[in-house]
Amino acid sequence: MRTYLLLLLILLTFIACSSAPTKKYDTEYEASEEISYEGWEQQTRLNKDVLDSASHNAYIDIYANDLGVNAYLKRVNKFPVGSELFKPLYADKKRKNIVRLVIMVKKEAGYDSEHGDWWYGVYDKTGKEAWYQGRIHSCIKCHTIAKESDYLFTDSVMDDIEMQDF
Repeated sequence: MRTYLLLLLILLTFIACSSAPTKKYDTEYEASEEISYEGWEQQTRLNKDVLDSASHNAYIDIYANDLGVNAYLKRVNKFPVGSELFKPLYADKKRKNIVRLVIMVKKEAGYDSEHGDWWYGVYDKTGKEAWYQGRIHSCIKCHTIAKESDYLFTDSVMDDIEMQDF
């Protein structure tokens, strides 16, 4: 029953977002050019088993570029500029359907100092089409809980990953 309700919630969220404008930027930041993350799946996947993310109401994997992988593994308190994290969100544990791709990129100091200088993006599964990007309020609100670990849930994620023998 829980799985059915979760799938229904994800489906309704997907429908709501797919009817939203295709390009939406926050009021403080607008991209002067399209940022594409096509090929994101070529990055390193940190987890072997799919992770259950209550905050995303989905199952997720975590991919990162080399900077992000090293920072995760070292459990640093501040990720280096240029770290890129990719979280494909799935409707089920089988990883059959990516509902959306959530991206975080560590920017230069001053981009958004109040919130760790993280840029957020919500894209289609290919990483080509941005639905939302920039200083996304809902992302910032959730990640503020993890301010002490550079706005990332590094410890809990790494505990799960270490159990999977990364």
